[in-house]
Amino acid sequence: MSVVIARLISYFFVGMLCAVGPLLLLIAIVSSIPKLDFVRNSLVLHGTITSLQRLYSRQFSKEVYKPVVRFTDSSGQTRLFVADSRSGIATLKPGDSVPVLHLKDRPETARTIAQLWMPQLILALIGAVFFVFSVRILSRRKNLSGASG
Repeated sequence: MSVVIARLISYFFVGMLCAVGPLLLLIAIVSSIPKLDFVRNSLVLHGTITSLQRLYSRQFSKEVYKPVVRFTDSSGQTRLFVADSRSGIATLKPGDSVPVLHLKDRPETARTIAQLWMPQLILALIGAVFFVFSVRILSRRKNLSGASG
């Protein structure tokens, strides 16, 4: 009886792994569609990190540093925006150059490439790891049952 329960539990966890990986990959793909539209309709400009703005993050219960990015829009006006520090550009320092995208005639929509794509990349990476891990478990299980039968 305990062997049956153990097998049911293992099948449940393998099934969850098999479901979570593709689900995360699907979420990453679907959430990328609006970003692709943004990129297609955006201007790509040169930006420079001018400083790091210190802010208190309630999410992390500590102070974080967010890069302040300066760029010149298509009308020649200098603009500033604060990029998300979790976007991968937090490792950069003042004076470093970053590409900036914004919708045509709407410079207030400015984003860095890392800021734009980092959530989808993280979801896709985690989904791929879950998927590969579950496929390896299933193929190993199949090989073991094939060798004994």
